[in-house]
Amino acid sequence: MLTSVRTFTLAVAAMLAAPGPVVPQVGEILKLPESVWTDINRFVFLVAFDVYQPGVSKVAYQHHLSQLDSYRELYAACRQWGQQTFPVLQKLAAELAKDDIGNMLVAMKGASEAIAAGRGDPGRVFETQSTALEGRFAALSAISETATGQLARLKTASKATINEYKLRRLPPTEFVEVGANPDAVLSALNAANNRWGGLLSDVKELRRLVGKAQASPMADLYARIGLDTWKDIARSAQGFMTDVPRQQRFLSGDSYYDYASGPREEWWYTIANIAMSRNASFGILPDRGPRLLSLGWPSDKNVSMAAGFDPGANLRLAGSAERGGGREASGWKFRKIEKGWYRIINRSLGDSKALDAGNGPARVVALGNYSGQYWRVLPASKWGSFRLINSYLGDLSSLTAKRRAGKGDPVYEVIMANTTNEHNQQWELRDATRP
Repeated sequence: MLTSVRTFTLAVAAMLAAPGPVVPQVGEILKLPESVWTDINRFVFLVAFDVYQPGVSKVAYQHHLSQLDSYRELYAACRQWGQQTFPVLQKLAAELAKDDIGNMLVAMKGASEAIAAGRGDPGRVFETQSTALEGRFAALSAISETATGQLARLKTASKATINEYKLRRLPPTEFVEVGANPDAVLSALNAANNRWGGLLSDVKELRRLVGKAQASPMADLYARIGLDTWKDIARSAQGFMTDVPRQQRFLSGDSYYDYASGPREEWWYTIANIAMSRNASFGILPDRGPRLLSLGWPSDKNVSMAAGFDPGANLRLAGSAERGGGREASGWKFRKIEKGWYRIINRSLGDSKALDAGNGPARVVALGNYSGQYWRVLPASKWGSFRLINSYLGDLSSLTAKRRAGKGDPVYEVIMANTTNEHNQQWELRDATRP
């Protein structure tokens, strides 16, 4: 787990201690796991930034959240997080990463001690730095207050939507599984907001004590402000800023391209179903026409496939070493579109056609900007395997190998069916360039 994912919490909340030294409180705040940030950004993406929203031509599929009464507010809150709140949190971290507050406090401390000792402050260092520090704390308070209000909105809206979804007994879906819970971040921000006022009060009290040349209470006030912790705070904030690009991948959907067992773009693969894993050459082929060939298992050596396929070919499973062009037909490549989606091209049919599952079964049809040709690779239950969903039908439907009724060697059609955890919906990639 990357510790830098969690470091923003330190940047937000390093000043969260109640009166008394700051250091013991920091460790508690840093217990936030990486999943807090990742889940919020994944959740927000799925609700408000995925291609389920208008923007892709002929999007017939209506997102399953849109039927909920609470959806409109959730959508607005998620858009606000992606466009405003997360950038605001980055701004707060950037302010704390400047590593100047600690230097300001050190200068103030030296000047205040000199004043208390009767040596004066010729350069008015204390007044200059304390005025600047009050301004910094006020600005940071405004930033975190904005983030807190927006995050509270997201918390309320997300919980309302998830509760309504479950009450209506709608089927499980990826957004419910992510189930972002912003409570931990909201708690830290609320504590930070409470602490800003204390910090401003402490600086003002220092100015009063310095004006009266009273040195004895100053050490306690400097401890409460956290004189010795600001360099660590700045380093932690810098770590958060370093990790922002990774979190942006979750917020943009590009994280779906990071799946370890997923496809490399433009490589040719056999897409094999793990339910048929007893033979490594068993993969998806486009059928040559309206008649399904009765070849199910590679042991059937008497059936061959003719070269050339119907442009609107349905799909089936077959041995990739079939005669008459089978090796070409079993090759597929994945081309990135946007936001974690791929277009899937068949080698024998060329770049002018793509795998589609809009109105009707999964087929290879003419290339177009259709949501049925937007495919996403999602990890499945067996390690290294994945499921394939498309934007038109959403994650409640997955590419499925279905046995066709009949006797003899089985024939498997490739269709879209309701998502389950069965192995016939789980696939793996094999290099189609190997002999």
